[in-house]
Amino acid sequence: MENLMLSKKFDIIIKSWKDGRLDKARYELDALLIGQKLPASIKLKKFISEKLFKDDPACFPMSSNGIDWPKISVVTPSFNQGKYIEETIVSVISQAYPNIEFIIIDGGSTDSTVSVIEKYSEHINYFVSEPDKGQSDAINKGFDKATGDIYTWLNSDDQFAPNALFKMALAFITSKADLVAGICEVYENDKIISRHITACEEGVLPIQELLDLDKGWNAGQFFYQPEVFFTKDLWERAGAHVKTDCFYSMDYEMWCRFAAVKANLHIIHTPIVNFRSHPEQKTADPTKFKQELLSVRKRFIEEWDIEPEELNRPEFEWGRKLRVLAINDHGFNYGAGIAHQRICAALEMAGHQVTPLDLSVSKGSHSAYVNAAIEKNNPDIVIFGNIHSQIPDTVALIDEIQKKLPTYWVVHDFWLFTGRCAYPGFCQKHLTGCDAECPSKNEYPIIDEYKINAAWEEKVSLLKNSTNLKLFVNSAWTRSFVASKLEALGASVPVYDIQLGVPSYLYKPVDKSHCREEFGVGSDEFVLGFSVSSLSDPRKGGKLFLDAVRRLDINKLVILLIGNLDVSIKLDNCRIISTGYVKEQKTVVSALNAMDLFVAPSSEETLGQVYLEAAMCGVPSIGLNMSGIKDAIIDGVTGYKLNNSSSEELSKIISTLYRDETMRRSLSKSSHLYAHNKFTLEACYHSIHAALLQEKIFDKVGAPRKIELSHDVKSIRDKPVILSYKKGVDVEEGPYPESGIDYKFRWCHSSKSVIGVSISKEVEKLSLRIKNVLFSEQVISIRFIDEELVVSLSRSEEKVVDLYIANMKSNYFEVTLIPSKFHKSSLNEKRELSFKLLSIEDV
Repeated sequence: MENLMLSKKFDIIIKSWKDGRLDKARYELDALLIGQKLPASIKLKKFISEKLFKDDPACFPMSSNGIDWPKISVVTPSFNQGKYIEETIVSVISQAYPNIEFIIIDGGSTDSTVSVIEKYSEHINYFVSEPDKGQSDAINKGFDKATGDIYTWLNSDDQFAPNALFKMALAFITSKADLVAGICEVYENDKIISRHITACEEGVLPIQELLDLDKGWNAGQFFYQPEVFFTKDLWERAGAHVKTDCFYSMDYEMWCRFAAVKANLHIIHTPIVNFRSHPEQKTADPTKFKQELLSVRKRFIEEWDIEPEELNRPEFEWGRKLRVLAINDHGFNYGAGIAHQRICAALEMAGHQVTPLDLSVSKGSHSAYVNAAIEKNNPDIVIFGNIHSQIPDTVALIDEIQKKLPTYWVVHDFWLFTGRCAYPGFCQKHLTGCDAECPSKNEYPIIDEYKINAAWEEKVSLLKNSTNLKLFVNSAWTRSFVASKLEALGASVPVYDIQLGVPSYLYKPVDKSHCREEFGVGSDEFVLGFSVSSLSDPRKGGKLFLDAVRRLDINKLVILLIGNLDVSIKLDNCRIISTGYVKEQKTVVSALNAMDLFVAPSSEETLGQVYLEAAMCGVPSIGLNMSGIKDAIIDGVTGYKLNNSSSEELSKIISTLYRDETMRRSLSKSSHLYAHNKFTLEACYHSIHAALLQEKIFDKVGAPRKIELSHDVKSIRDKPVILSYKKGVDVEEGPYPESGIDYKFRWCHSSKSVIGVSISKEVEKLSLRIKNVLFSEQVISIRFIDEELVVSLSRSEEKVVDLYIANMKSNYFEVTLIPSKFHKSSLNEKRELSFKLLSIEDV
């Protein structure tokens, strides 16, 4: 079934490419590469590398977008790995990176390795097969031949993840770091079993922590070798070799030398490599490499004359995770609520137990509601989002909680620092004393004007006197505001930088033509997007945007508004489509993918999540070079920022990008890649993890520092599958323990059962579970979309049937189940029973 599905995807890509539908081919190709964690079809990947990428460079426009891509040298040491090396080679070739040097050093293999390598000789810059002194010797030989700017080695049983080289190159370009680490996904029997990212903070590699084997290296704080790339300069500064007498730990010894020469580490939060775990690899027995580590550490300390420090970290329990209470005012609704949800999801992704509390559903005292949750869940920390819509004039709840538990306030806006407002703008009263003369006292959140000064005083007291309150800020502008406020008050509240993240498995490029159909937009129309809670909100820049649009001379211009069209507007040079307030994330994803450009000239944002969402979907953004937007848009990578907030300048940059399709497509690809590096839920968690490390939270509760991530967090998805039982399916019943039935089920009856299925766009496969309990044999024909499957079940047999539904043009279809046998109705049983439906759900 899986091979059949790959074959179908393969045919769609080829047909789209031959028909000249390059956008369609690129979309299908991206969907396949994202979905295929392991190259399951060599034929398909070979076609991609040799045909689509080679003959049509536009299929990967990043290769010609004007970025000076650094040369990356990839060295693969190999010995008798014919079983795996073809997938490794194809994973390198299919990167289609325009400036790669691929070197394979084989130790004189006697299996099929050499013949496999020779099949791909035109893609390999240097290859030799001769006896050597082992893996380290082969790595040294390879890098002696290398001429690149960036180095890595990829073992012959591992593979690069899709776009790994582009993501790494972009990371080096934007960070100027010496080495970059990403996510390593560990596979066993072609199934993902764990995802690792370093628990280190960015900056100089910490040599003393590297030397702490039990609490640092062996505890998983650092690297899996293939997730790290480094510069040629760093390689040479640290001695230009790996130790040939290190059989297991040549990478550890090299990281120590990198740390000794003060290598600067940058971290990206996206899969870079698929690490294959199997019993044949030499690290399968951990006792052997741990023994070698001790001698390698001892020798390094002597050679570099380093005095190891005693870090005095407490013992930890491997399975211990944090218990987190996350509190906000409106659940997971609106901007801050969505950010709050994503913070919860990021913590869940790392395995922590998160209990979200929505103050809007508490009955009676908020304090009693929160304290009951504390009593029940025994949290290690509490994280507050916004609460000002429920308790707009007091911070007593925060003060009460921070006296009991480590408490973190996420600065989504500046309400905690003012008498009542979320953004003070040019008003400076928050520094000296907010009062009844507040210039925005009639705007949300509104409180009695005579309470404004008392509210300001209460917040000042909290900030000056709290003992357990910490602040999370999400941009340099937010940090600057908070720091100046705390300094003016003489308060010493710790402030930590965190990165807000976007779920990459939801926000991604999808077929633009389908998305445009959803909103009634033609393929030949040029779409500008604008997202607001209210078009009339002056802080969001609606007037500036509309004035710029009036200046545009663009044929078939469409304005797609995500948000409320709360004012009457007239534009003669375009048509306007408004979505209204959108709750479902899949609708936001479709709207973003329908756009050519996203334009949001807001003047005040602590960060601006929608810029991150647009980038993740591959949509370039245009904004103003002010407030938190400075960190949300990267010039020339995810879009452009304007220094001059005039409608004339805004219309000029829109017009420039309208005329230059190559630039737009280049920005589209680089936006998506950069967002995967920087704006993921994994990035959000990593930044929070770094803050909690500084607070020694893990040490205090006895939890490990190692970060292990699940593949995704389903709890933040829109409900992916909605079922409607249209015909021949009864209500759910069971379990019936007294009858030995320990499961829930629905009876299917009559000659046909029909189930309506509404799905989110990210669903590619449904799992249907059915059971025959009535007949010696039951044959069921399953019809859906244009497919038909036939399943035979003996008595009491249960089967799981996978329904592959990728590439659908509609979000709705029907599954029809036709049994070969069913009982006739009787006086005792009116239904014509045929079989049991146990479940139908996404996988």
